[in-house]
Amino acid sequence: MLDPSIQNLVIVNRGGLVFGTERKTGRIWYSFDEGRNWEKINEDTDKFEELFPLEYPNDLVIGSINFNKPKNMYSFFEFNFNQAISSFYLMTERTCQSDDFETWHVPRYFGNCFQGQEIFYLKKKPSTICFDNRTEVLPTSKSCPCSLEDFQWYIITDHSKPDYYYQGDFCVLDPLSNLNESNKTCRDGGIPLIGWDGYDVIKIVSLNSIPIHVLLV
Repeated sequence: MLDPSIQNLVIVNRGGLVFGTERKTGRIWYSFDEGRNWEKINEDTDKFEELFPLEYPNDLVIGSINFNKPKNMYSFFEFNFNQAISSFYLMTERTCQSDDFETWHVPRYFGNCFQGQEIFYLKKKPSTICFDNRTEVLPTSKSCPCSLEDFQWYIITDHSKPDYYYQGDFCVLDPLSNLNESNKTCRDGGIPLIGWDGYDVIKIVSLNSIPIHVLLV
């Protein structure tokens, strides 16, 4: 989580450089690891009006405009982090390689698999210092078994969605059911999981007056 006392944030290199100013003092702070650790720049400034990244190939350069109100004077500052030395890292002009990335999933409450698909992205490791030169970051997906949490359950948990039953980690449509499934479409041309979005009725068996829920498979 980013420090709330730092404002005017500029984030470049997909989190590889975070640059901002302290709210009360205007002091400049920067981070190479997504805001986990911060270093300050001892620069005599008054008030930064603008902070913006400068578009240089494979460079980490921040431009800023400072305003001196008593003198009514604007100044331009350029901060070049290509070979910046901090107490944590030495920034070099190295392009990220495959082992500099890690798998990142969109956070979910019930794990990474959702309705038969696990979607993830490649994200630069926070501890790695390199330049991420990818022009776009596309999601990757792979098939995975569904789980109980993937499906819509009734408020009364004696049964789940009718016309389906649970078999081998998948929800299968009961062939004896009269249910007509609607046509489904997936983003990015994916294959819809037809018939896997529910469960069959759960039978209730009484044993010594204690109800036991049994899933029909």
